[in-house]
Amino acid sequence: MNNLVDLHTRIEMEWSDKYKRPSRAGHTRSFGWPNPLIDPARPVFFTELSRHLNTCLRLGTLKTPISVCDIGAGAGRGVFEFARLFKRVARIVLLDPNPHLVESAQRMIETHRGKASSFDAIRYVCSNVEEFCGEVFEFVSCLNLIDRHSSPRRLYRHLFEMVKPSGYLLLASPLDFKNHITALNERVKCITELLEGDDWEVRFLTDLPYEVREGRVWLRFASQLLLARKTERNDRRTSSE
Repeated sequence: MNNLVDLHTRIEMEWSDKYKRPSRAGHTRSFGWPNPLIDPARPVFFTELSRHLNTCLRLGTLKTPISVCDIGAGAGRGVFEFARLFKRVARIVLLDPNPHLVESAQRMIETHRGKASSFDAIRYVCSNVEEFCGEVFEFVSCLNLIDRHSSPRRLYRHLFEMVKPSGYLLLASPLDFKNHITALNERVKCITELLEGDDWEVRFLTDLPYEVREGRVWLRFASQLLLARKTERNDRRTSSE
């Protein structure tokens, strides 16, 4: 039952602005007040993320990638935005270990298949990043997952290996670590700490509002968002190891 609640919450959090707004009768309580359980969540994070990436594309600080992988893709809203933005992409991998989320993401995204070739390029993979190895991409994203991993640095090493030479890494996290998930010595205070020791060109580092619902309470975090490009020095060192 908890898995179903979590699934519904995740889908609502990411996709509510794409749902049809319920009728007035179903949208209100008997007193006429908005019902917070079915009121649209307004997924500001994903719309703002799309706006930032679109600006980078226009300015030339981000080149349209041919291959994309979204780690911990959840209900697939990030992949949806990437498919809309990267029109010439030939391969998009949606990666998540939860089969229910992968199935739901596929169901949500498939309604857009045929609207652009980029939606036809999406591949759905139910796996965690540790098991999914050997493939490399021009653009790798990991959104709001770092603080839900037991070892953010180990997760980052997997992400680093998946980024092609001169490729891009997109990271986001509210850094809201939990004691039962991440030990104190494994935590970071800023996403850029994960990149230390490797050569990256940071294209932007900013905060975006990120909303999560826990039961009947909506929580709003400032999620750090970073886009970085592997430098040539990074590329040479990787090839020599």
